[in-house]
Amino acid sequence: MYKLPNKPIDRPIELFSSPHEGIIDRPIVAHQPGRVKAMGSIWNARFYQIERQIVIAVGDRVLIVGRQGLTLLIVPML
Repeated sequence: MYKLPNKPIDRPIELFSSPHEGIIDRPIVAHQPGRVKAMGSIWNARFYQIERQIVIAVGDRVLIVGRQGLTLLIVPML
C-alpha cells in the first residue's frame, strides 16, 4: 500500500488575468485562512501578500486575484 508523504505539497501560485469578486463566508486573518463565496461555490481562501494584521469579516467583499491549488488568493477591496 502506498503511503502519502507527511509534508504538504507546495503548489504553484496562479494569478488571474482579471480579478473576481467574492464575499467572505468565514473570517480571514492575516496568516489564517478562511472561506469565500465566489463563482457559485464556497472556497478556502487566504490573503495574497498581506503583511500587516488585518481581519476580513463575514459578509465583506474581497477581490480574488489568483489561486494556489484549491485555495483562492484574495485581497481586501478598497
